[in-house]
Amino acid sequence: MSQEESFNFSGEQVIYDDGVFRIQLPVELTRKDGSNDEGNDEPMKFEIVDQPYLIEWTTVVFEKEDIEALGGPTDTIEEVMRFLTPSIPESAPLKLIPMANGFNMATHVCTDEGKNRADYLLGEFVDENTFIGASLELTAPEEHKSFYRSIMLNKAKSSFDLTAPDGSTEDILFPALSHLLKVTMRQAYCSYGEPRINSSPEWLYVPKIGIRFPDELGTLHFSCSADYESTQPGNGVDLRYTDEHENAANIYVYDKTDELIEPGVEGDQVLVEMQKAVSEMKEIKDQYISELISEKVSSFGREEMLFLDKRFILKNVESDYPPYLSAILLTARLGSFIKIRFSAFSGDTNPENPHLKAFMDDLADVLS
Repeated sequence: MSQEESFNFSGEQVIYDDGVFRIQLPVELTRKDGSNDEGNDEPMKFEIVDQPYLIEWTTVVFEKEDIEALGGPTDTIEEVMRFLTPSIPESAPLKLIPMANGFNMATHVCTDEGKNRADYLLGEFVDENTFIGASLELTAPEEHKSFYRSIMLNKAKSSFDLTAPDGSTEDILFPALSHLLKVTMRQAYCSYGEPRINSSPEWLYVPKIGIRFPDELGTLHFSCSADYESTQPGNGVDLRYTDEHENAANIYVYDKTDELIEPGVEGDQVLVEMQKAVSEMKEIKDQYISELISEKVSSFGREEMLFLDKRFILKNVESDYPPYLSAILLTARLGSFIKIRFSAFSGDTNPENPHLKAFMDDLADVLS
């Protein structure tokens, strides 16, 4: 690669949540195959295609007695963080800085065993006995030389000239990545005990029904997923799709821990779930007047899959926002309830919304 070439970050971020922390990483950092698969306690590993950089993300939850059983100290946060990060030598300073997220952050950058390494650590006792921590580690071969002159570091795509002052060809992507990871840890959110929220396409796969949903359905694009099953068995997952016009649809796949769910739309279970869905909508949208404008069984897709279909016009009584179409569609399939909530953009009250029709046709084909 010549000095005239460069590596650019687009500024687009991907949300990762392992049930302990929720972080955002550049979309250019891709998961290494097999890293931190379900049931695997190994770190989640990321890389840049064709580049020798490795990023490892590790999170831990320990009771004091667990740390003591491993022979570690529990008197101070610094001692615990050092013990759980054995790659940091005792002689290295470890200054703890309180973060707005309620955790202490420490940074360690060094060259060790033929590698450049930067470690960013978070840690805190969230109660008297429970320690929660996270680490992001960036490594690259010490001898690696790169020729990057510029890099895009934010969503505004501001250009930062990273050419070394002396014109040398030292690795200047490493400090840029280090900066990004430092910002990531400063903004990390402790999601322990909350539903996992991820925006990486790998979470489009729903093991419960053995289906990987596509990145696009109709005119809408995958935005993020929420894993409610991780905190409350039976509540399943939610896949959210949106478009540039503010149309939005959520696909909920759940079973309420029922072992036998009658497929189709005629069973009492589906009718009960629809009643609950309407009640939940009215509770969530308590500042809106909801007018039921359509109640039917609709068919979608090549195989004309059937869904209970209720459509509403919602009008906000506390503001001048225009009314809009909202719809709830529900069926039972593959041992699960499949519920869709669709919201049109403000001002769109067309009951035969073409975005909803295109979305449902594609979804029905996927489920078939």
